[in-house]
Amino acid sequence: LFAFFDYAGQRQEAGTVAVGRVPTTDERQGNFSADGVIYDPATFNPATGTISAFPNNTIPTDRISPFATQFLNFLPLPTGPIVGGVNYTMNLTTTSPYDQYLGRVDYNLSAKDTLYAEFQNSNSPLLTSNISAPFDILTRKKGTNFSLQDIHIFSPNLINVARVGYNRSDILLTPQAFGSQDFVQLFGLQNLALPKDQSVPPAVTVTGAFALTYGTDPQGGIQNLFQYADEVNLTKGRHQIFFGVEADRLQFNGTWQTYNGGNYTFDGQYVSNHGTGSALKLGPGLADFMLGLPSAAEGGIGIPQGAFRESDVAGYFQDTWKILPKLTLNLGLRYEFYQPPSDKWGRASVYDIVHNVNIPGAWKPNYRNFGPRIGFAYAVTKNTVIRSGFGIYYNSQPYQFLAFLVSKLPILTLQNLTENINTPVPVTNTFAANPASSAQAP
Repeated sequence: LFAFFDYAGQRQEAGTVAVGRVPTTDERQGNFSADGVIYDPATFNPATGTISAFPNNTIPTDRISPFATQFLNFLPLPTGPIVGGVNYTMNLTTTSPYDQYLGRVDYNLSAKDTLYAEFQNSNSPLLTSNISAPFDILTRKKGTNFSLQDIHIFSPNLINVARVGYNRSDILLTPQAFGSQDFVQLFGLQNLALPKDQSVPPAVTVTGAFALTYGTDPQGGIQNLFQYADEVNLTKGRHQIFFGVEADRLQFNGTWQTYNGGNYTFDGQYVSNHGTGSALKLGPGLADFMLGLPSAAEGGIGIPQGAFRESDVAGYFQDTWKILPKLTLNLGLRYEFYQPPSDKWGRASVYDIVHNVNIPGAWKPNYRNFGPRIGFAYAVTKNTVIRSGFGIYYNSQPYQFLAFLVSKLPILTLQNLTENINTPVPVTNTFAANPASSAQAP
């Protein structure tokens, strides 16, 4: 009996200095007198092209958007006056702990049986801080492996090797606040339907100030892989023969959010002078933000998720044949079948036009994966050997491909909007309830 255990751990922190521009105390109250003239979009007359400035360059309290008021709770106060467009400085930390456990056991059950078992577990999350805690990015990285093997000797010329394996991968990139509360309800966003456990804060970019955005997160998933294999090794005369089978069962639950919490840009076009061409003078993006009037927005309705299941089988045979003392020939054949992954919820199938049927799976199965192997080794002299080989090999489709399949209609409807300067739309009512297509712009 041999037993072994090992633990490895690491704690690492890396610091960076964040500098930026956040709303001042006056700007939080709608006072933009320090930012130049801001115009009231409600006074714009398209017929005459005229527009009036806000009195005292201050947005009235009753015109400040509840969206902005709520989002300001996520933003820190300035750490100093505005100098060179910067009024905020903060030390940010990236934390990356690491823990790994490894165990192994070898046991001679008898003169003919040897048992081997191994277990590994690792956890290495990565937390990248931002100027606002809900927008800290957490990368979850966990892995577990287990394997069990039995070697049985039937005779000096016949050996059987049986194996069982399990692998679990858990990888998810997400904002720290993911699933902590119902952000769609908190911000009063219309037509973005997210359950609380999938909810993320809206991403916001303000021209000339800050950008708290993460785009297409959360992304990742959990994969379970079960493996079963058996191999027979036979020595007979000049032949060393081995043949075996393998069966794999794969389960993958993935999520690929695409602006499901809303992604908004405020560039100052609505508080501008509404001129055309070079006459257009954009105002501060923060003023548009306080009014709750985005110039562009992206929002996804429907969560791109999949619960994919796949069963694969393989069989192989190979003969190492020593034809002559100096010449050895390798001949073999491997067959592999990769089942097209099917969605647990029945959302993955291929339509067969000829037979008018749906075939379960993300693509049509291929039953012709035969891979021949041939090679030789020839000893030219005592010190020189020539080797050559040929084989055909097959790989399964990477699952990242499936992310692009589920990120489309009818699972996801993505609206990419560029708003008209003359027709402002409140941030809470930006997205249509039933868009006619996957991309809709006024």
